[in-house]
Amino acid sequence: AKASPTPGEELVADGFSVLGKTSGITLYRHARSVGIEFAAEGDMPAAPERVRRVLLDFAAHTKWQDHVVESRVIDQGPDWADVYERPGLPVIEDRDYTLHVTWGEASGNVLWTKFVAKPGIGPAPVDGVTRVRSHGGAWKLLPVDDGKATHAVYRFYLDIESDLQNVMGSGQAESGIVDYFHEITGQLPNYP
Repeated sequence: AKASPTPGEELVADGFSVLGKTSGITLYRHARSVGIEFAAEGDMPAAPERVRRVLLDFAAHTKWQDHVVESRVIDQGPDWADVYERPGLPVIEDRDYTLHVTWGEASGNVLWTKFVAKPGIGPAPVDGVTRVRSHGGAWKLLPVDDGKATHAVYRFYLDIESDLQNVMGSGQAESGIVDYFHEITGQLPNYP
């Protein structure tokens, strides 16, 4: 029987190229015609349920994510939330977006979370802040080590509608993704 493809093989099959491995995190980039698209995978020392609790605690994101100035849930249900966020991006003028976030479980106790920008919902636009219309992604949290740890696969795309986006799409975004994985791991003790 043929073995199932690894998460990395699935990313490559979806058009991603391997950029390299840093601090245990493998980084990938997709050549999009507009915007930037990255993916990453790595292990976290907690069960998938705990990792997802960190991801879904939107109100806490401003406390541990350097580039999130505002994050608040504006509506929610049992397996979805609409979340308004305003990132604080260096060099680029203010941006904001409202994400529709959904989550669930796939076979093999794999947890997933997906998000997509919904420009028509959320607070009214603010003067001087550009509303991001194209942003989305997903987390896939696979149990490893008998469910005591997680192999996390993260992918996202973003069009910040700026000429500086391709510059940001290189080293800064890559180091930011590695930092994001480590920041999530650093939050795990707060979610026993």
